[in-house]
Amino acid sequence: MKKRLACTLGLAAALLMTGTAQAGSQTGKIVTIYARQNDGLLFFLLDTSIDNRAPCAANNLWIIKEENSELAKKQMALLIAARTNDMPITVQGSGACTRWVNSEDVDTIGL
Repeated sequence: MKKRLACTLGLAAALLMTGTAQAGSQTGKIVTIYARQNDGLLFFLLDTSIDNRAPCAANNLWIIKEENSELAKKQMALLIAARTNDMPITVQGSGACTRWVNSEDVDTIGL
């Protein structure tokens, strides 16, 4: 019995370590970029639907998680360039909704 329990727990731990959160992805043109004054939240919307949306993401908005970071400044520069030049971007999500409970955090933006 103890051997079976140990084997089951080991298998469960291995699955948890190798499993990844479902992360959304999307390619499209930027419809709107928002910068909210009261809390600094940066978010944007594309003109297509999100594939494999994270379970926590109830809407089509993408959130730049740490808006004061150097990475956020680079991501915003990419967004502004894409919007200005009417170019599509590709977004890969993190699989989490930590900055806003119903919108997925951005991991990668490609132009």
